[in-house]
Amino acid sequence: MKIMTMAVIQHSNLQTENILLLLLVFILSCVYLWKRSVSSFPEGPWSIPFTKNQKLLHARPHIRLTQLRDVYGEIFSVKLGRQRAVVVSSFEGLNEGLVKKAFTLSGRPGSLLSGVFNKELLQSNPSLDFKIKRDFALKSLNSLCYKPHIEETMKAETEKLASFLLSQRNVPHIQAILEPIFLRLIMFVVNGKLYSNDDANFHEIWKTFQINSQLLVSKWEDLKSISLFQSSVSYNFFQIRERSEIQMAYQRDIVNRHKDCFNPNIVSDLVDCSLVMLELNEDSGVLSQEDLDGIFVELCSSGNQPISATLAWLILYVSYFPDVQDKIYQELTSVMGIERSPRMSDQPHLPYTCAVILETQRLATVLPFMYPHMATEDTQFMGYKIPKDTAMLFNVWSLHHDAKHWKHPMKFDPDRFLEDGDLRIPDQYLPFGDGLRSCPGEGISDILLFLFSTNLLYYLRFDLQGKVDLEGEMMGYVLAPKPFSLTVTPRETVVIDIAAELGETLETSVCMIEDDVSFDDVLD
Repeated sequence: MKIMTMAVIQHSNLQTENILLLLLVFILSCVYLWKRSVSSFPEGPWSIPFTKNQKLLHARPHIRLTQLRDVYGEIFSVKLGRQRAVVVSSFEGLNEGLVKKAFTLSGRPGSLLSGVFNKELLQSNPSLDFKIKRDFALKSLNSLCYKPHIEETMKAETEKLASFLLSQRNVPHIQAILEPIFLRLIMFVVNGKLYSNDDANFHEIWKTFQINSQLLVSKWEDLKSISLFQSSVSYNFFQIRERSEIQMAYQRDIVNRHKDCFNPNIVSDLVDCSLVMLELNEDSGVLSQEDLDGIFVELCSSGNQPISATLAWLILYVSYFPDVQDKIYQELTSVMGIERSPRMSDQPHLPYTCAVILETQRLATVLPFMYPHMATEDTQFMGYKIPKDTAMLFNVWSLHHDAKHWKHPMKFDPDRFLEDGDLRIPDQYLPFGDGLRSCPGEGISDILLFLFSTNLLYYLRFDLQGKVDLEGEMMGYVLAPKPFSLTVTPRETVVIDIAAELGETLETSVCMIEDDVSFDDVLD
């Protein structure tokens, strides 16, 4: 009986060993087949199935992903959400992906941007319709840059802001002040109406765009969660959809008001530009009014946060480096004295000030990865096979801090953009991206940054209170400075009382300027 029991045990052990051996062979075969299938796919840090490289995205993701470049090279892969993404860090890679393979690698991964109502330009995949929409936005916004009333309105807003900051003297969070100002100005460029700070409609629009911005933040948070289920499911998409529909209806009313008094010889804003385009059939009948309404809403909602973050970074840098601030002031007063404030026509004569703006955009890189791209088809890229629907992260922050292209890249040094006293902008400078997905509002952004930075630094001196953090934090896809406190004092250039009433808002020739329709009317 004992011998029999021993035999059974030995037989059982043999079966167990065989099962384990078969299981091992199966696992090794799976690993072999998997490695064979991805051997031409960029390598990257290992992640456990059904999770992701979540730690890479929690704190300072732009720095963590840039550090991986030293381990895996200038192109590697990481797990984002429920898919792997290719991270591209080199200038050659960005140039090939954004320009040479623009149509192939400029799609949008819906899982990382779905739910956001910016769909006409931000989310659309490359197509003829997309190109016509983008060309319209780019051409029209660039043409509006030269309209005198645009500059005059922006300049008046800088004086109002300077007056407000002087009245406060102590400013705890300047970016929070800047965001609604830039939204109002972008909406002015689009619709021809400059809302007042206490306008009820503007507060509803601001709330709608804040919800949209929070959803983008949630998409970034989704990438940091190890859960198989995305955190954004907790967001009230019914509310988002309802508010976006109301915003679209309100925008349509504005367009209809333009149509009632349209004069092709007087083009004051982006809506006027669209009416001219439709009248001349420059879109070949491709774009509907709904398409254009979507573009208007999207452009209003997508630009204020990056611009406000950039200006906040600039104020932080010049406050942290007071010698830079003093040098800017000396240049400003040497060009215009203390009799008038800066204008766009002064830009060619202010190379150092412009270099400070450029260096701020390089060092801060407020959109370190831009927005995620996606391969729209199987393609060869940088020696690798990239399957269709692969997410692509183009790491502009890495490029802007690459020692191969920038001497002491972590140092704030405006002189790197100067050569014999003139501005010099290298090819590796891409704050607005490149190719099909480059920012169509680059021209307007440049004007806003120049007028606000020069006028504020012409009128005011900024000094930091307490310790500051120069690393910033990711707010969705935007790298913003952490809140910092400022003391604001007047410069001797305040020879006029800018704290006094500055008069009524500048009006354009747009007949819908007297807006008596509210969000409540749209709801009815």
